[in-house]
Amino acid sequence: MVKKKRKSILVVHEGYREKYFLEHIGQFSDFRLNLQPCYGKDADNVLNTAFKCSDYGQVVFAFFDEDFQFVKELRISEDVLAALEKRWHLTDGKLKDIPYTDLQNTNINNKNPILIVSSPNSIEGLILMLLGVSEKILRGKTTKKMKEMLDAEISAVTLTEDDKKFIDACDTKIARYINAKQELTGEETNYKQTIKSIEFKINDINRQKNEIVFKRFLNTKVGREVLLANINQIPTIKLLLNAFGLC
Repeated sequence: MVKKKRKSILVVHEGYREKYFLEHIGQFSDFRLNLQPCYGKDADNVLNTAFKCSDYGQVVFAFFDEDFQFVKELRISEDVLAALEKRWHLTDGKLKDIPYTDLQNTNINNKNPILIVSSPNSIEGLILMLLGVSEKILRGKTTKKMKEMLDAEISAVTLTEDDKKFIDACDTKIARYINAKQELTGEETNYKQTIKSIEFKINDINRQKNEIVFKRFLNTKVGREVLLANINQIPTIKLLLNAFGLC
């Protein structure tokens, strides 16, 4: 019997929380999820990466935060916006001054890349809406405040014993690296490189801890039923679930 080929999608995303959220939704889908990160980058980097990925014949999504539009240095440049118009077969200047959350509405034929914009403001705002916080309330908040609100929700989630064991093991590793760093005298060969390597390892372990806690939160508070219940209430969720073949 010939095995049926699974449909695959590629999502270019901006941050770690976007990555974890996409993987969370992906567990409910039969689609193969391919992720292309642009950590700490601006809108141009996300879209340019999506353009490159679009040249390989697969369905490509670009997933980034609405608040890129509010910071001059992070906005989509005129050149990249023009390139997007060309890929979507739109007239010149069609996308100028359109809010980022409305850009995809002009892509009526769903040409690559398909845009999915987290709002209000960010992935944190999107998830807070899934938790029942109204968009009206969130629109009066800064992205920083939304992160604080979501962090409070995340910290209230009960971890499993396996989660706790993993975090304890991470803390043990971090303590070991901190001790190793403190024992350095500054006279070692490649001292600066060694310090940089230790700090990288500590940051990576902290990221792993954050991933465990965040994914436990998503599984506990933002399950499949919550996602499906918000299809018609939150346009971004409808786009995401449609991307994964879930609606």
